Amino acid sequence: LLAIALLVTLITIGWQVENWRGRQAWKSVIKEVEANGQTLDWKTFIPDKIPDELNAAKHPIFECVYQAAPSFEPYGYFIDFSPLFERLFERIPAHLLNEDVDLITGDVASSEEILKKTAHMTPLVSELSEAFRRPHCQWVHADATFEDGTFPVPQIADFTKDLSKFDRLIRARSMAHLNKGDSEPALREVSVLIGLGRMMEGGPLIIDQFITAETAFRVVESLEFLIRHPSWEPADLTQLH
Repeated sequence: LLAIALLVTLITIGWQVENWRGRQAWKSVIKEVEANGQTLDWKTFIPDKIPDELNAAKHPIFECVYQAAPSFEPYGYFIDFSPLFERLFERIPAHLLNEDVDLITGDVASSEEILKKTAHMTPLVSELSEAFRRPHCQWVHADATFEDGTFPVPQIADFTKDLSKFDRLIRARSMAHLNKGDSEPALREVSVLIGLGRMMEGGPLIIDQFITAETAFRVVESLEFLIRHPSWEPADLTQLH
């Protein structure tokens, strides 16, 4: 027993010594970083709050994504994009949301049918286009942190799946407009797709960047397909950036 007690004592002393050495080493690193005019304070890496008038996330079209949640103190909300996509998809025939259905058509009659069946999306797409004319899109910022340093994280479980459906519909609607020789509404549709693909890129969380990478790939794939259409005007293509 004496040997066990001695062993435990030595381990405890060694543990405390290593903790002390670790704290001293960390303090040394902090001093070195600060001496070079840098900082390890995580809050300094979070972008400042963007004024609402410059922030697409504060456009009225996105009011539905801020879900009331009194338990989320002190902000009382969380962010869920599902209601936005529900508004976009609510009147779409189920078969048009089926990934196995090819929505791309080359004739004017079929194009008009696609636009007719998705007509309720037109004013919503216009609102989204207006929102994404704002230069920034910030869902959370340095002020929107909890006391433990966490954020009111956007609920993104179904975001990429819903964005995939929206991408298919926008691609089909854009192609339909182009088949009718209307490049202006097609440009508006594509600009919304680009905006949705980029709207998480300014987020402070690493998951935001993973989502941005995935959606960027999807958007580029659609753009590569659409820009080949002969109905585009040169001035339209210069705006797709």
